[in-house]
Amino acid sequence: MAKKVTSKKGKPTKKVTPEIKMSEKMKKLLEKKTIDAYVDYSIKSSLTPAEKRFVTRKWLEKTGLTIQDINYTRNRHPYWKKVKMNGAAERRKTRMEKYDFSKGTHKKWEKEELLDFIDLNPKHPDFELAKIFKCSIPSIQGIRRLYNLAAKILEFEGKKKAKPAMHKLMLINEKALREMYKKMTGKKKR
Repeated sequence: MAKKVTSKKGKPTKKVTPEIKMSEKMKKLLEKKTIDAYVDYSIKSSLTPAEKRFVTRKWLEKTGLTIQDINYTRNRHPYWKKVKMNGAAERRKTRMEKYDFSKGTHKKWEKEELLDFIDLNPKHPDFELAKIFKCSIPSIQGIRRLYNLAAKILEFEGKKKAKPAMHKLMLINEKALREMYKKMTGKKKR
């Protein structure tokens, strides 16, 4: 814990972080050369969170990396992927049920609704759009795929994402639109 240092007048000057005595495990962590090795050892070690924070601060100063670099690498580590995925299916199912405004019916997108969707898509998350258009999240995600493909095609053609052009492309089914994009870009089928 940091101590507050006060001047003779009793006013605080600056915080001084006490130095922690480096154990062998802390030294091993500090000696790691790559960020992947650092994150792997940090996860597997039995160091306390306070010790890890102390060593992490020293290691970042030594390497010139940032905490964002560590977070990026940590989030791709198999251990953290497993932790994050634990219960993901249940969370996804609960979310889909909570934000299903379709009442069990299939959504048929009309022209006016698609034009409204083009305006609202960048401004709202999928669950809000599902509520606005009285449909399910998967329905919104399907229309978003059409929207994104239409935007990519117009961008590839050097055209602006004008509402009429976007609408015209979004009327094409997804498979045909995807094939059109692949032909334009020269990408091969998987």
